[in-house]
Amino acid sequence: MFATPQDFGSSVTPANPPSDPTPKPLYDMIIVQKAPKIVNSTIKSTVNSAKLDKKPTYEVAIRGPDRDQWIKAMNDEIMSIK
Repeated sequence: MFATPQDFGSSVTPANPPSDPTPKPLYDMIIVQKAPKIVNSTIKSTVNSAKLDKKPTYEVAIRGPDRDQWIKAMNDEIMSIK
């Protein structure tokens, strides 16, 4: 058996159920905008950026004109840690 408001004396009165409230209008609005246009952007190819980098990737080093020097340097490094 559950307690009722009358079990707690006269100081507690049952809550009045809310009357049917009128729905309030919504004023929030979501506006989806197009992405901004990217201006003055340049894209560098891997070959061009490799020429600017002092440490090219493995693929660029092996395909480049200094291929033999890179392979020798890699072999020297491997031998130095053995």
